[in-house]
Amino acid sequence: MILVPPQRAVPGRFIRYDSTFLTPFGTGIDGLDLHIEWLVNRAVRLRRNVGYATRLLRSNMTTPLHLPAYLQPRVDRLIEQAKDQAAEDNRGEQRFPLFQPVTLRRGSQILSAFSRDVSEVGIGLLHDMPIGGKYTISIQDNAGGQYDLPGVVLWCRPCGQGWYISGVGFCRNEPA
Repeated sequence: MILVPPQRAVPGRFIRYDSTFLTPFGTGIDGLDLHIEWLVNRAVRLRRNVGYATRLLRSNMTTPLHLPAYLQPRVDRLIEQAKDQAAEDNRGEQRFPLFQPVTLRRGSQILSAFSRDVSEVGIGLLHDMPIGGKYTISIQDNAGGQYDLPGVVLWCRPCGQGWYISGVGFCRNEPA
């Protein structure tokens, strides 16, 4: 007895083959042989196409694993720089990346910035002018809810042409 997958049947279920079994290529053993030959040829064609696609991707596209030789040292330097900066980080709280626009308010002063990361005790910011003192930080969540968080700038330093990064600690009281 030969078990073969039936046409239009539940996947994974098999029926018993007999001479009245109908395939798309006819009935009986001859139809089954033609069907099996067709399936084998299709598998070979698919394998050939996958091989062609793989060779095409490897030859024509740059992937992170295969950078051009002139770029690799530059990327390596950037990675080392990032590792050095991470080693200098002396915070005790775990931070989570959070890059989105925020608004800083103090009285009538309103500034725009971007959050870099957030922790339970503060938020890292990127902005285009030096800041200091107490602010109310307005930030939106993904659902559209707006939060006003009181905070005080703990540090601020330049990080490029006209850009600054800062660390803001959350306050328990509203800023003045």
